[in-house]
Amino acid sequence: MLVIFLNNKLITCDTITPLAAALYDLGIERSISFLTADDKTYRAIRENVILWEAINRIGSLKLMRRRPASLIMLAWYLMMGLVGRACFLHFKALNFWPFKLFALLCPGRTILCEGAAVGVSVLEQRVAETMIKRRVMPVTPQGRTIVAFNPEWAVLSDSRVAGRRYFILPAPFRFRSWQRFVGEISASYLDGDPDISSARKDGRPIVVFILSSLDRTPLLSNPFELPELFEETISVLGEVLPDALVAIKPHPATSVEMRQRVDGIVKRYPNARVTNLHPSILSKCATFVIGNNYSTTFSIFRSAGVPTVEYTDYRPDILELTGGGSARPEFVTRFIARDPDMLRQTLREFGQTHWRLSTDDLSVSDPADHLAAIFNRRGTDP
Repeated sequence: MLVIFLNNKLITCDTITPLAAALYDLGIERSISFLTADDKTYRAIRENVILWEAINRIGSLKLMRRRPASLIMLAWYLMMGLVGRACFLHFKALNFWPFKLFALLCPGRTILCEGAAVGVSVLEQRVAETMIKRRVMPVTPQGRTIVAFNPEWAVLSDSRVAGRRYFILPAPFRFRSWQRFVGEISASYLDGDPDISSARKDGRPIVVFILSSLDRTPLLSNPFELPELFEETISVLGEVLPDALVAIKPHPATSVEMRQRVDGIVKRYPNARVTNLHPSILSKCATFVIGNNYSTTFSIFRSAGVPTVEYTDYRPDILELTGGGSARPEFVTRFIARDPDMLRQTLREFGQTHWRLSTDDLSVSDPADHLAAIFNRRGTDP
């Protein structure tokens, strides 16, 4: 049995679901429970059709509440861990009370996992530290086993985890089993979307617009300008590619007020639509992807050979730090520092439906041996 304690962010579910699916398909774990204590995260997962379908295929999603039923469920999971029949995977939840009890009583069956499939690069971390001076909390990472996707993950160099076993795995969305699952279901979702189906049938470009939460961000020259950048970008898209379908993917953390503002902007552009389809599905039909700041979602499209465009307005000091480019350049095909003419030129170039990055088969075999070594912890806790 595998019990996964999700963070209050959709990205941890996005990261771990392909890995959990591989465990299920390989027969390593046949009972998998995803737990969240956050209503917003629970709703976001249920609204994300791919994640919801994948989770229901391999296990279940449970919302923990301050109610007797949840306490009984958690007590049962803990008992299963104590008798060697459950492993606990977390991203940070078990570093803190009350869930820390699981890690203290079952340390050998507790796995600490990196929360993003492509991690945080050194440059990205430097940018983040320039934006906000974060106070590092003196919390000891819990779990005798550590799973990372990026060898630069700060936890791996933390002296407090010295001597613990760790594994560095490929990004789970690249696992062949996940790619196969997405391939099997993508046609029905794409054909079932009348706008995407019509654009594909007509050979029109499909532009996927990845939104951030559109809240204040110190990354930009004006921390409040993301909504303005969004409207500027979609206006130029409508001008240069009037026949293109613009599939807008909102961020799950978008506030109700900001979502209403987005909906108001979208209504003014006839070929713009909001979509709930998962990026893995959208990567099967996208001509190119655009966003007003880098998103980890770009990595999914880039791995599928889809060009990505970051049209933004970094602060001058951050732009100097990044050398005039993106905070995550390996996943951004074209970086544009708020230059509408350059944006127009890029859209004309990328708007050709036959234009696509050449790419090798970037999927990887499921790391069965490593997964078995990580999760096949039978017997009582050491």
